[in-house]
Amino acid sequence: MAWANYIRLMRLFPEHEANLRGLFKRAINVLKDAGGKQTIADLWLEWEKRFGTIQTLEQCLKHLKKHAPVPVVAEPKEDSVEIAKHKPKKDRKEHKKDSKKDKKRKRSEDEEKKEEIVQATTPRVPLKRTLFLRNLGEKTEEEDIMGVFAKVVPDVKVVDVRVIRDDAGVKRGIAFVDVETQEMAEKSLKLNNCHLQGSAIKVDLSKPPSAG
Repeated sequence: MAWANYIRLMRLFPEHEANLRGLFKRAINVLKDAGGKQTIADLWLEWEKRFGTIQTLEQCLKHLKKHAPVPVVAEPKEDSVEIAKHKPKKDRKEHKKDSKKDKKRKRSEDEEKKEEIVQATTPRVPLKRTLFLRNLGEKTEEEDIMGVFAKVVPDVKVVDVRVIRDDAGVKRGIAFVDVETQEMAEKSLKLNNCHLQGSAIKVDLSKPPSAG
């Protein structure tokens, strides 16, 4: 999963934000493995839903439908969207009377449409929270990281551990750890400065680049 790890690493640096869409597209086009493409597709969808616009989200879906070998959840049908937007005449009249009061709370049509797309494309697996570990020893493996989590924060459920390696397979001293909830991620910060195989590891919440 070199592509997925590289993209996750790039998301830590805001100056690379402009290159992310190109990386997503290139990875989808280059990868042959269906599982690898699905991982990249999930990462791309999650990123567009958080930081993209309606237009970029729709472009993402269009690209994935064309190039991904796995089915992408379809956008909501027009008739279902129209039914949700249109209310009975009585309700519309009442809405006109209260339009001034509701003006501040009313979302734009674009925001409603984006929410429809987000709901239609949300992965069915539980959301994960990611931690960024650095200053790892060169011999540290995924199992070692899981072991220190089980020892220091045993009530934290670890979903996935990824030690980052370069193209030659050499460890770069950093890793990503997915836990089940935001609360568990914050609790895992207790691991900061804990010693693992002779190194005082650094643990931070992995934050995506800002939407601006």
